[in-house]
Amino acid sequence: MMDIVLVLITIIIPIFVLEQHIQIDIYAVPLFLILFIFFIFLNSRAHKIYLDTDNQEIENNQNKNSKNSKNRIKTFKYIMILLITGVLLFFIGELLGNSLEILCNFFNIPETIIGILLGIITSVPELITFFESQRYYKQIKDEMLGVVEATNNLLTSNILNLFIIQTIGILITSI
Repeated sequence: MMDIVLVLITIIIPIFVLEQHIQIDIYAVPLFLILFIFFIFLNSRAHKIYLDTDNQEIENNQNKNSKNSKNRIKTFKYIMILLITGVLLFFIGELLGNSLEILCNFFNIPETIIGILLGIITSVPELITFFESQRYYKQIKDEMLGVVEATNNLLTSNILNLFIIQTIGILITSI
C-alpha cells in the first residue's frame, strides 16, 4: 500500500508543478535530493513490512554468494555497460528532444501534449515489467510478491526520473 501511495505522489508532484506554473531552477535541487532520500527511506521501510522472512533469507544468501571474484568482474562489466548506455542515451535524448521540438513547430502542437505522449511512451517498459512480474509470480503462486516487485519498479523509475534525472538536468542547464 505504501508503494502505491508513493507512486501516486511521484505522479502528482509534476502535475502540480505544471498546473501551478512553478518555475523549477537551481533552488529546487536540494529539495529534490531531500525528497529522493525520503522516498528511498519510506520505500525500504515498506518493503521490510511486506517481505516475509523466506524472501529475506533468499536475499541474505544472495548477498553472501556475491562476494566472489566472478561477481566483481560481472559488476565491473555491468557498470561499464551502464556508463556506455548512459552516454548513448544522452545523445539519443538530445536528438529526440530536437526532433520533438521540430515536430511541435511543424504541426503547431503544444509541447505539453508531445511531452505527455513521450511520458506515456517511456513508461511502456515499466508496464511490461509489471505484466511480466505478475505472470511469473502467478506461475509460482506468489502474487503478492509480484505486486511488490512491479510497484517497486514503477516507484524506483518515478523517483529517479523526478528527483535525480531532473536534478541533473537542472544542474547542467544552470552551469
